[in-house]
Amino acid sequence: MSQLIAQGASILQVARVAGHADPSVTLRVYVHLMADGFAEAARRYAPLRALAVDER
Repeated sequence: MSQLIAQGASILQVARVAGHADPSVTLRVYVHLMADGFAEAARRYAPLRALAVDER
């Protein structure tokens, strides 16, 4: 499963391959492998957030 995550598979895809009925189980088990991905997502989201604030 860690290889799938490293290759960019979504948590839903990993959950299905792992046989987890609830993707939250998969997320709890593998979240430590996704830490860098969360930082990248935050960087990508930041400009969008600034736009939303500017348009108010």
